Amino acid sequence: MKEVQANELKVDKIYEIEFLSGFRMLARFTGFKNDHLNFATEDDRQFSIAENTAQYHRFYVYW
Repeated sequence: MKEVQANELKVDKIYEIEFLSGFRMLARFTGFKNDHLNFATEDDRQFSIAENTAQYHRFYVYW
């Protein structure tokens, strides 16, 4: 999988997100709002990552 930076994320694309703890999950990027990266999981649960902490996450394009 190809790693991308937080500023390269595209709306409605699915990414594998790797958290600092090593946990990985799939989520659809839903956009930027109020300095947060917003995502939705497969079961439509919403969550966000503060833009200033995005450096501690890795984002991979999910094919």
